[in-house]
Amino acid sequence: ERQGVWLEEEEFTKGVEECSLSLMGKVWGEKKANTNGVKSFAENMWLHPKNLKVTEIQTNLFQFSFAQKSNLERALNWRPWIYDEQPLILLKWKEGIEDDLEVFDKGRIWVQVWNLPLHWMTREVGRKMGGIFSDVFEVIMPPGGGKEGKHMKLLAQITSII
Repeated sequence: ERQGVWLEEEEFTKGVEECSLSLMGKVWGEKKANTNGVKSFAENMWLHPKNLKVTEIQTNLFQFSFAQKSNLERALNWRPWIYDEQPLILLKWKEGIEDDLEVFDKGRIWVQVWNLPLHWMTREVGRKMGGIFSDVFEVIMPPGGGKEGKHMKLLAQITSII
């Protein structure tokens, strides 16, 4: 008969400390993400964080390990990210996250709404229009005129359909 192994907290504390400086990322989409491509993307978009390590946990699920907390926060705060025309959903690592894939079912994306009547160009209207999404975090109205035109940008939460 096989028995489990009991671990004392001090035996896995170092692993928890190392993982605490990491993000988990899920690429939404049907295309399989290439680990080297994801690493190259991350290094370029996140301003070449020192000693970035990218580990594929399973298909389209990656752990991004950082040497410095500031680099982790930059990647997390500058989201949303699009890798190979597919959303990359980033979350801070927490114990057991790789076994709870439902946490990756929601993500943020920028949506542009164009050609609105001038009297609709308010944050309130943007939030109301964003009601078709799970949530709206931010509404931005670029200055009118020129090539920007009459539009607004919504940072919205969407739910995965995959």
